[in-house]
Amino acid sequence: MAITSIKNLKEFSTTNERFEGAHLLCPGCAHSMIVRELMNCTDDNLVLATNTGCLEVSTAVYPYTSWDTSWIHIGFAHAGNSSILCRVYV
Repeated sequence: MAITSIKNLKEFSTTNERFEGAHLLCPGCAHSMIVRELMNCTDDNLVLATNTGCLEVSTAVYPYTSWDTSWIHIGFAHAGNSSILCRVYV
């Protein structure tokens, strides 16, 4: 499924945050800025898959999560494979 529409700047600036600020990433970390921009640019339903790494460990400290969308954690180098499976079953 492709993204159906991308918001213009005015829509983008007034949208609700889909990547919550309750994460433990370093201030100014590129991971958080990139993920925030990508998640907020559309209102489409998203399924995100992340590998074990800094982004995953810092955004999902049990029992809390920064993700305001469907999200799956896959061990190490298999996020691409799980994304394909999510696409098939969604």
